[in-house]
Amino acid sequence: MKRGSNIFIVLLSFFGGSLITYFTLQFSYFKINSEVNVVETLLSVITALIGLYIAISIQKKNNRNQSLHSIVQTKMDNVWNEFSAFDHRLYNQNTIQLKIATKTFKSLYQELNNIKIVFRTFNINHTCIDVLEQSMED
Repeated sequence: MKRGSNIFIVLLSFFGGSLITYFTLQFSYFKINSEVNVVETLLSVITALIGLYIAISIQKKNNRNQSLHSIVQTKMDNVWNEFSAFDHRLYNQNTIQLKIATKTFKSLYQELNNIKIVFRTFNINHTCIDVLEQSMED
C-alpha cells in the first residue's frame, strides 16, 4: 500500500509539473516593470518602519509585564512560604516562642518591603501591600 501511494505522489507531481510548464510556455515573455514609483516606495518603507516600531513597543511592554509577573510571583511565594511555615508551627505547637515570632515577622516585613519596592519601581499602586502590613501589625 505504501508503494502504491508513492507511485501516486510521483505521478501527481509529474502531471502537476507538466501542467505548470505548459501554462508558462504559453507566454513568450513575462513582462517585468523596471520602473520604481518613488511615492509608493517611500510610503511602503514608512509603513514598514511604523509597523516595526509598533511590534517592538508591544514586545517590550510584554517583556516588562512578564518580568514584573515573575519577580512579584517569586516574592509573593516567599511571603506565602513564611506565612505557611509560621501557621504550621503555631498549629502544631499551640504556642510559639517570642524569638521565633519576632524573627518570622521581621522576615515577612522585609519580604513585603521588597515587594513594595518592586511595585514602586514599576509604578504600580502598592496600597494592597500597605493594607497587608497594617493587618500584620494588628
